[in-house]
Parts: sequence; structure tokens; C-alpha cells
Amino acid sequence: MKMRVEMDGRPPNKRKAKSIWRGPMAKRVLNLRLAILEEKKKSGIRGPIKQRIRMMLNVYGPNIDNPKLPQTYVGDIDSLVAGICDSIRKADHNMVRPSLAFEDHPEVGHDKPLLITDDSQVVRVAATKSESGRDRYVLVIEAED
Repeated sequence: MKMRVEMDGRPPNKRKAKSIWRGPMAKRVLNLRLAILEEKKKSGIRGPIKQRIRMMLNVYGPNIDNPKLPQTYVGDIDSLVAGICDSIRKADHNMVRPSLAFEDHPEVGHDKPLLITDDSQVVRVAATKSESGRDRYVLVIEAED
């Protein structure tokens, strides 16, 4: 099983102790989860993947290395990978309440293990940041046989 999702905008970015399921990251998480659900339907994938997975993330944006300009900075690569890993599984049990944006989309709610059940299933990650005139990213997930 191999899945590819291309998204406009920036990927979810895990920041310190802040939840990606609330605040400004919630819309990014929701958009990614909706795109993954659509790709799962096209591929005939039902439920979360049980196998180990490999993940490739390519992030593009106008500012890939200057965090002093937060309006355009895409984020640190490790935070981007962590944000993606957290987005494709269900939220931690101690998460207080997700953004109201998820109420209209229960099929990708915080309580659903959308693609994997635990991020320990991720056994390989390749991630890059490249300069581009617009924010976008490509996520490829491949299950091991």
C-alpha cells in the first residue's frame, strides 16, 4: 500500500506543549485528515493500517530557514514530522477538547485512528524543506509488506 497526498499550505507543526487539535494548527490537521480519508477511499483502504510504515515528507515554502520571520517560516523539520505523525493517528486520551472545526467532520474526528493506531508504526522518515514561491507539501506513506 502506498499513498500520496499533495496539499496547499503548510503542514501541521507540533509546537512545544500546545495541542495540534486546537488553535491555529487545527485547520491544518483537519485539511490533512480530510485529504487522507479521500485517498483511503480511492485506494480501498478500510480502517487504520496495521503494518509498519515509511513516511516521506517534502515541504515547500518561501522561507525554510529563518524562524525570525514567523509569518512565512515553514517550521523546523522535526516539528513538521511530529505534527504529521500526530495528525494521522488519534489524539492522545488526555486532550481536553478539539477545535469546533472537527464537529462538522466526525469521520476524521480526533478520536479516530485515521491512518495508523500509534506513531511507533513509523519506522522510517525522510523529510526535506525546499524553497518555493508558495507553501505546499507532499506526503507519501508506504506500508511495509
